[in-house]
Amino acid sequence: MKETANSERLALVFGCSLYDEFRELANPVKDAEAVKNKLKSFGFRVEYAKNPNRNKMIEKLGVLLDNLNEDTSDIVIYFAGHGCNIGECLLGLNALMT
Repeated sequence: MKETANSERLALVFGCSLYDEFRELANPVKDAEAVKNKLKSFGFRVEYAKNPNRNKMIEKLGVLLDNLNEDTSDIVIYFAGHGCNIGECLLGLNALMT
């Protein structure tokens, strides 16, 4: 993607502190909001989801993909919350522990 005068910078930011089956995390939402604000100050158009469940995460990814076009020069996806090493996944708030 080549940056031009009409370039568009897109970002998707998730902050996940509350989980159905895991302990609550103190900082992810605060961290994600700080990153969201910083990206906006750099000219990114940011989609943000606070404590999203799986469906909301998929929906927000779809919005990001729908906004991609030939003028998109940069894309950032930021996730703060629980992650796992099994298949390198990101966990929404309704993730089940099995």
